[in-house]
Amino acid sequence: MRICEIRELSGLLPGHTIKSSPQVLRLDSAVITHCRALLPAFCEHFPQESTLAWRRYGVPTCVVRFDLIISNDGTIGIAEIEPRPAGLGITGAINPDFKNRFTEWYEAEFRGLRFVRSEQRPQDDHLILTEAATDHRGPLLVRCDPSEMSTYGQWQAQALAPIEHELNKGYLVAMGLAKEVTFPNLSGSGEPSEIDVAYVSAQVRSAYPNEKLLVVKSHGWGGRMVGFVGMESDFKVVFGKKPQGVDTWRRLALRAQESVGALLVQPLIAPPSIELPDEKRHFMLYRPFFLYFPSTNSWEYVGGAWITSPGLKIHGTPDSVQGPLM
Repeated sequence: MRICEIRELSGLLPGHTIKSSPQVLRLDSAVITHCRALLPAFCEHFPQESTLAWRRYGVPTCVVRFDLIISNDGTIGIAEIEPRPAGLGITGAINPDFKNRFTEWYEAEFRGLRFVRSEQRPQDDHLILTEAATDHRGPLLVRCDPSEMSTYGQWQAQALAPIEHELNKGYLVAMGLAKEVTFPNLSGSGEPSEIDVAYVSAQVRSAYPNEKLLVVKSHGWGGRMVGFVGMESDFKVVFGKKPQGVDTWRRLALRAQESVGALLVQPLIAPPSIELPDEKRHFMLYRPFFLYFPSTNSWEYVGGAWITSPGLKIHGTPDSVQGPLM
């Protein structure tokens, strides 16, 4: 696949320029069906909390974003299901159809939807919701770190998405999308010994013994990526060369120490390689959004965005390119 045009969007966020493309990609109906079929299990396994979404509708959130890869052979890899997704405003700026459908949704289902945001969290909600909340009236999207509950917990009863458990990634394990690996015999902190490196390697590989390339994450901030591990020769077989973002087992052992002895492991589904206008090559991730409609007790796909990065860790960076997903 080739991206033919890239534009720069400035003025959306202070100090940031967003690289975008008008090139529309369409998600196959089978992929949409696959994602929608996962949502009941996601709702079942995500922790409950005293939000408006849980109390009134029995769902952990009313807006989710899948981060997924579709390999060249059609394999679907679910990296995460975000229960309080960032990037709503940016997605609306690069995909007007998404913004229109999001607006129609909240005006029909949650009229008066506003946002509350900590300075620690993304700053693009104002691009899609025009009013920040100053009182305890009506439904809200509340963005804060769970550690800020003492300040922002007052908004929990109005929230349409989790606050206290936003960073919980246990659903990945419960749904069979990842395995948790623990390290009860890890020796301690500091520079890991050769024994520690070999131990962490063996434990991680034991999660998926038949997979040569693995993705390893911590439980913390959004299931923060730790790295991609495997033999360099195996990466070269799949990608033609060693891609950016490949980790060493020593670095992974250090991360295992920092993560209080537990990591999440997933098989690596190779993302497709995309050619940009300057002939550079990026990897591509899809970010489809689903919204919950209380009036029909259903989840509907409303589009989203595709995003590329030069390395295997595909996320928003100055080098990233984003475009509309329909």
